[in-house]
Amino acid sequence: MTKDAVRSRCTLASGRGALFAVAVVLGALAAPRIAAAQSKILMSLDGSTTYNLNRATTLGTSLGFTVETRSISAMGTSADLANFRVIWTNPNLNTTTQQAQLEAATNVGGSLDLYVKGGGTLVIIAGTTVVSGWAPLAPGGAGYSRSGSGGSHDSEVIIPSSACPSFIDGTGFLGVPLDTLDFASWGPTDAGIITFLPPAATVLMSNADGPSFVVYPWGTNKGEVIVTSILFGGSGAGSMADATDNLIKYAFALSAPNAVPNDADGDGDGVCDGVDNCPLVANFAQTDSDSDGAGNACDVCPFDADNDFDGDGVCGDVDNCPLIANADQSDADGDGTGDLCDGCPADPGKTSPGICGCGVSDADSDGDGTEDCNDGCPFDVNKTAPGVCGCGVPDIDTDGDGTEDCIDGCPADPGKTAPGVCGCGVPDVDSDGDGTENCIDGCPFDANKTSPGVCGCGVVEIDSDSDGVCDGVDNCPASANPLQQDADADGVGDACDNCVNVVNAGQADADADGVGDACDNCVNDANPGQEDADADGLGNACDECPLDADNDADDDLLCADEEAAIGTNPFNADTDDDGVSDGTEVGIAAGTGCPDPLNPDSDGDSLLDGDEISNIGTEECDADTDDDLIPDDVDPFPTDPGGNVEYIAQAAESLANDIITTNLSQFVGPNNIVRSIRRAGLTIRALAAANRVRAGNLQLAQFVLERLHKLVDGQSPPPDAMLPGPDQQDIADQAADIVALLDFLTP
Repeated sequence: MTKDAVRSRCTLASGRGALFAVAVVLGALAAPRIAAAQSKILMSLDGSTTYNLNRATTLGTSLGFTVETRSISAMGTSADLANFRVIWTNPNLNTTTQQAQLEAATNVGGSLDLYVKGGGTLVIIAGTTVVSGWAPLAPGGAGYSRSGSGGSHDSEVIIPSSACPSFIDGTGFLGVPLDTLDFASWGPTDAGIITFLPPAATVLMSNADGPSFVVYPWGTNKGEVIVTSILFGGSGAGSMADATDNLIKYAFALSAPNAVPNDADGDGDGVCDGVDNCPLVANFAQTDSDSDGAGNACDVCPFDADNDFDGDGVCGDVDNCPLIANADQSDADGDGTGDLCDGCPADPGKTSPGICGCGVSDADSDGDGTEDCNDGCPFDVNKTAPGVCGCGVPDIDTDGDGTEDCIDGCPADPGKTAPGVCGCGVPDVDSDGDGTENCIDGCPFDANKTSPGVCGCGVVEIDSDSDGVCDGVDNCPASANPLQQDADADGVGDACDNCVNVVNAGQADADADGVGDACDNCVNDANPGQEDADADGLGNACDECPLDADNDADDDLLCADEEAAIGTNPFNADTDDDGVSDGTEVGIAAGTGCPDPLNPDSDGDSLLDGDEISNIGTEECDADTDDDLIPDDVDPFPTDPGGNVEYIAQAAESLANDIITTNLSQFVGPNNIVRSIRRAGLTIRALAAANRVRAGNLQLAQFVLERLHKLVDGQSPPPDAMLPGPDQQDIADQAADIVALLDFLTP
């Protein structure tokens, strides 16, 4: 059989020839299970032109797979390995950096190790110029070593294998049969051998020094590892093309879900039983039209994934009732749906009653969402019922008066639904209630007239004074004034105006003196003659100062003529400046002459009349208000005749306290003992005076205080007991004040 013949009869197992690739999963991630439906392959290049994998990339793309290429370093840091089913890597093992990157990825727990354990297929082409051996190279521990003459070989030995699919004969994965010539004259064919093979490894090719092509499973999810030292991935020219194609397709076949390398091919169609969708019936193309896992060649219903679900002998793709058994396929209305599953078996237009029921179309002619059978206006998209205006006419109420436009005689007038007497837009109002609407009433606010007449609206046609002017418009209806003179234009004719030249429309006359308030010089006091002696605009009847044109200019309650008689100043309310206005003093005096508005101290007690009246409370006409023989100006209690004795006694005690608390330095003497004696002597005199006052011996008290005063008055003899200064002066002043008070109380 020729290679072309083999290619034509082989298929990718179960249509799963999609190229899948894996990206690197970092760290100790759990091994992912590679998804069966993936169709991506990852090509990892070493960056050189010799091993650029052009053939692998081109073939994968031509077969309809998504091919991605990236460097070892980029693959080693990717996180998308689960998105690929095959990884093809051709590292440059002569570069220590790539060695380290690949080793990290393939060691146990590395990203490529986890990838294969998850079910992925990894191809590592180790045919490079690495200086020395290196292990591990791949998941599972396989390594690589340069050996033999220069570490390279020109020929390979094919080792027979019963595995299916087989890399050598191409069975089961669209590959082609290969022989030793397919690996000859590559110059060289390989660059070393594969070492440290896992126990489950199958050697497919070897050179003079050892294995050169090895495949073995890794992990529990049927992941596969292919490690080879053969120089795959060149330009793809010559016999290298077939060998490279087989390697790619072989990897795809191994990556197919459920692929088992040693499966049999029972029907001899070139597809291993483990992946054959018809293992007992030859079906080279593995066609499965309904994608149910059974190929068309052995599928009872090749176009029905449910394979005659209802079991009536008619496949679902042609069964007019695929879920209900109806072997006779009866269809009375001929609508393609069998009677047993047709909700309307006699209605070719429906298979279920729907909204309108069998025999009635569920059509919505106007597209308003309501079927015609339930639509009262099936051709009016805006209505489902005729409403007030009927189908085709909107039930609009433009003026919002509650009556639709179609029956509203005034659709734009919310106040009317019919024109009425006045028409739309004009209310039929009868403001004066005379039975005639305003719109046709010449006097709409006059219930007695519908036209102005002679006198006009609101005016009765009467002329009481017979002057030819209707009362309603006559400015003097009771007084004849045919010319209607009105000098002040206030609406009241001169003939009856109580203020002819002053506006007084209401003719108010509060005092009923015949003169209107507007021109009366005494509005509230009758003065028909309007007398005004001082010509100040106020009539004598209401002028408080009828002879004073200034009307008490200083506002002291005395008219100018009264002040002239008294002698006070008419322009100064307090002529004597005693704090009491002239009028107040005259009022208090009541003809007695006291207080005197011309004398600020009417009783001569050195106190201003105003202070005595307003502040002190003493009599302004009595110099000793409490009659205690002490004048008001020196009496500490001018209104209390019984409080002076105690006050004087307390004053003497206060003097004693001030003396005894004065610093010794203020007293005369050669030392503090002398000064202390003198201070004590003065203090004792003050206390003695206080005791004499309380005992009623005022003369003796006065004598004692006079002696004390002489000792502090700053004069000699006798010599002073205190040094000159503020303290000495204060003590002397207090003593003098108390002596003065006692003068008034002693005979």
